[in-house]
Amino acid sequence: MLYTSDDNPGGVVEFFTGGDRVRLMDVQADGKDVEVDVWDVTPEPDVYKFGYYNRYGDHVQPVGSDASEGGPYDLAERHCIKFRVRLVNGGSSKVVPGSTNWGRFRNNNNPGGGSTC
Repeated sequence: MLYTSDDNPGGVVEFFTGGDRVRLMDVQADGKDVEVDVWDVTPEPDVYKFGYYNRYGDHVQPVGSDASEGGPYDLAERHCIKFRVRLVNGGSSKVVPGSTNWGRFRNNNNPGGGSTC
């Protein structure tokens, strides 16, 4: 899991290597939305894969994607995948200062799941 870096994290993204599932949740009723962006950083240079928002608010409904959707959601096995999660002002794309957090996870489909890279 990777939380937004604000003082009381308002958002979280989870990555499940089985099926390349990404789940984005808004976990605080603060009027802010949550955004995730995903890159494959194994090739040089980094390749932007996809991004989306959770505009549902307060853990009501997670937003997600998985490999079965094809295209950019089918992430390369054993590659290092970079995530950026952050809050944005409700209904916009204006980033809330101090909320951006970054993480990297290896897309290993083993029983233990991914590891950092």
